[in-house]
Amino acid sequence: MGLLSKILRARRRDDRVKIVMIFGAIGITFIILAVNGGVKMYKRINCVADYIVSVKCSSTKLKNNIQELKKIDGVMAAGSISRGNVEIYAGKDTISYESIKLDKTFARELYGIDNTSAGERIYISNGAYLKLKRYIPDIDNGSNSHIKYMSDEVSSSAKLILLDDEHSVSGGNNSEKNKEFVVIIDDGKRTSYNKESENTQNEVLIRFKRYDISGNTVKKLEKKGFTIENEGEELKRKSECDKTILCIKYNLSIGILCMVFVAILLSLICKTDVSVIQS
Repeated sequence: MGLLSKILRARRRDDRVKIVMIFGAIGITFIILAVNGGVKMYKRINCVADYIVSVKCSSTKLKNNIQELKKIDGVMAAGSISRGNVEIYAGKDTISYESIKLDKTFARELYGIDNTSAGERIYISNGAYLKLKRYIPDIDNGSNSHIKYMSDEVSSSAKLILLDDEHSVSGGNNSEKNKEFVVIIDDGKRTSYNKESENTQNEVLIRFKRYDISGNTVKKLEKKGFTIENEGEELKRKSECDKTILCIKYNLSIGILCMVFVAILLSLICKTDVSVIQS
């Protein structure tokens, strides 16, 4: 505190001390921005990452492929899915959502869904629920609501269940948290499993413990013969990571340069006029 009070008094007599304080403040600010960017990057990397891949094969080979995928380091879950669209009726309006259909076992692994209760259920993400609430204001948090919907050109009714963020989020950013989608539990008779043709197009969802910014995960999957179906999301995540890394480097470089300039200027001040600091 003594040195700081001396510097504050010295700035009134020497403009160089004012310059030191200005550049010191700038340097500290940019270093804080770099640290903040590093924390954001750490959170983004250490969030789960979902990859949707496709492959042409028979049902038997698909099961073997899924077992092989589960052996990859960092894989939390992998299983066959079927993507489509669901239309939920909200009075005179119909709201369309992307849907994911999967079996009970994979639903439990991926989303923590324990579908043991009687009656049909449909599971909705937080982003989809917020959109639905704009059309049905009196809808509750999803635990006791019944809705009518259409999937695969078949109308039905089901109990609406809200997915919690822990299981519905992938990617670790706000855009993923607000993603609008619906999960439907299959009856166990997977369409893809009933087709023995080697040319059957199958989709598989793979969840990794963390996001790989190096791109090696995508290369491994492609090497195994899989095609990345959500490549747009993958490119967006990679672009966001690259921008964050660039900002960290930029802020850290400016911060270090400012602090080096401060150190050099302080050294010159002390050499030319020690009394400025010591007085």
